[in-house]
Amino acid sequence: MDYRNLLASINDDSLEKASIFSKVTKKSGPGLLCNSMNELVPTYEHQKLAELLRQEQIPVETCLLNGSRHGEAYIDDIWPNLLNFLKRYI
Repeated sequence: MDYRNLLASINDDSLEKASIFSKVTKKSGPGLLCNSMNELVPTYEHQKLAELLRQEQIPVETCLLNGSRHGEAYIDDIWPNLLNFLKRYI
């Protein structure tokens, strides 16, 4: 993947600052993390983000799906999870 269109310059510092992992704090909101087992975002990143949220005592729910679909491609499968999550936290 070519990240040049996302960052002014690419170096270890800019990559760290751009990472979602560096954004997790005690003020982070609850998270619903859904991921396909073989998609663009590796499941270890999904699990790492969930663990970081748990370490900050932030509520997090996860769902892992078969296949390689991403985002909108699996919305029908996670719709019940999404509605329940929103009812709990909004």
